[in-house]
Amino acid sequence: MKRSRFSILKYLAIASLLLPLIAFSALDLLHRWNIRDHYNIKFIHPDAEGIFKKFEGTVLFDETQPQNAHFDVNIDVHSVEAGNPARNESIRNGWLNGEKYPKIHFVAKGAEQKEGNWQTSGELSLHGVTKPLALPFTFKSNGDSAVFEGNFILKMKDYNLSDEPEETIQVELRIPVSKQ
Repeated sequence: MKRSRFSILKYLAIASLLLPLIAFSALDLLHRWNIRDHYNIKFIHPDAEGIFKKFEGTVLFDETQPQNAHFDVNIDVHSVEAGNPARNESIRNGWLNGEKYPKIHFVAKGAEQKEGNWQTSGELSLHGVTKPLALPFTFKSNGDSAVFEGNFILKMKDYNLSDEPEETIQVELRIPVSKQ
């Protein structure tokens, strides 16, 4: 009896060591994408419109294994470009409070097809607030390169950017990538 209990414990110990390796190997089978230059992260608001010029992160996505997708990206708040230095400064250090909150961070796991497009759900951290975000996107692949595109609307009050409940920002994304 002791011997079989020892054997079971031995197998459980081996399985607990191998399970993370198997999971890591499954993620390794996903396509790893490098974010290329010429991406476009645009925001549109009645008072200001602009882009962010610094964006980095990890993108793992394979259309055949969307449930294993992983997105972990950061936008540098200080890279905002809204047309003139005074407006840039106002957005960077006023509206977004870039000294206190220098990054906008989005992390999501998994993706699914919805109405002919893709959607991933994760968390967006902006201005010290983290909230769930469903991000719809399209994915157009051409061999070793592809483009992710999406757009969504954020309620500014949700992220302590405004006191007005209905004030929104539209965000448009165009992210070209290449396989690692």
